[in-house]
Amino acid sequence: MTHRQAFHIRNKIVVEISFVVILRRVQLLSKSLDQLKEETWFAECGDAFIKHIPLYANIPDEKVST
Repeated sequence: MTHRQAFHIRNKIVVEISFVVILRRVQLLSKSLDQLKEETWFAECGDAFIKHIPLYANIPDEKVST
């Protein structure tokens, strides 16, 4: 095997590995976005905000009235 052939093989392997890494990241992003779409995530987020309401009981200046 010549130096040139080895160089091309190495470059091909690097490109293939890079493609796999990018593909995995896109799959992770896709799953993350799917999770955000789910209604349960919004419900859990709302529950977390509601739990903070009592923290403002003693500091009325920080409470926003509607």
